[in-house]
Amino acid sequence: MGLYNPYRIKSINSEMYKIFKGNLYGIIIFTVLLFIFKEIHYSRILLFLFAILCTGFSIAERILVRKILREVRKKGFNKKHILFVGGSYLTEEFMERLKDNRQWGYQVMGILDDGIPPGKSTSYGVRSLGKVSNLESFLQDNKPDEIFITFDLKEYYMISHVINICEKYGIRTQIIPGYYKYIPARPYVEELDGLPVINIRYIPLDNILNSLIKRV
Repeated sequence: MGLYNPYRIKSINSEMYKIFKGNLYGIIIFTVLLFIFKEIHYSRILLFLFAILCTGFSIAERILVRKILREVRKKGFNKKHILFVGGSYLTEEFMERLKDNRQWGYQVMGILDDGIPPGKSTSYGVRSLGKVSNLESFLQDNKPDEIFITFDLKEYYMISHVINICEKYGIRTQIIPGYYKYIPARPYVEELDGLPVINIRYIPLDNILNSLIKRV
């Protein structure tokens, strides 16, 4: 269900949806097991109330924890230190979103880019720490929590090298694709015999839960 993945920058609606889906699946499986084992001495009303209360309390708990963490991050605690690799319009857009969302709790260490002189700050306020080739030496002395790859499309040949170094040092790495402005807001990845394929058309009824709700 993905409920234990980081939700630092994700919306509360997506988390609530996954809680609802997880509880619904659990009730369905439990009901099927009762049917298989021919257990007839149980209260359907009690089962229904349990599903409602469990879902409601789970959502309330997540909302409370999220609000507390966001306030803590706004005050400068619970920070995550991030490093940009590759400077482009993607980096600038990311920085604009960071300034508008202090509750994410990201602290930018700097950027590695071949086109920005070391020590110089960019127009969007990120200091250059050197070239992309300096990544490994940087990670030997510094430990960022996450690395965001924001290469321009013409620099994608360096992605494999950067990912291999990040894997070597156990750094969580995320890629902001340079083609995102050409695709819808909710693409998803499918697999074609081991080959990842990005599907740019999101159809809600492709989701099993959505199809079930529609049929009901």
